[in-house]
Formats: sequence, structure tokens, C-alpha cells
Amino acid sequence: MNGEWDYLAGTLYVPREKEEFKWGLSNLEHLTYDSVTSLYLTPIKKAADLFGRSRSTPSAKVSKL
Repeated sequence: MNGEWDYLAGTLYVPREKEEFKWGLSNLEHLTYDSVTSLYLTPIKKAADLFGRSRSTPSAKVSKL
């Protein structure tokens, strides 16, 4: 039962042969998480910003058929 649920949910990822996978933070992202406080609070702040942005954008009107 490896991957069946991922396949059904559309989240299955099959890597290519000898694909390189990079671990850790990319580019200069490590500078954002330079303290224990920012390590815990930054993801919450980013999520709140995304939530606020999504609520402020007008939703698309759904036409009734």
C-alpha cells in the first residue's frame, strides 16, 4: 500500500533516476530564522499574512447554472 493514497489525492511524486535532492533552507532563507523566537514565530506570521491576503482579495463570482 505504498503510494495509493498519494496517487488518489494527486500528491504522488516519483523521483527520476539519480535525482538530486537538496535538504535544508534555500538561498538566504536561513537569515530569516536566525533565533529561536523567529524559528517559531515566523511561520505563524507568514501564515497570517497569507490568510489576510486571501481574505482581502475579492473572490470570483460563481455563476449559477
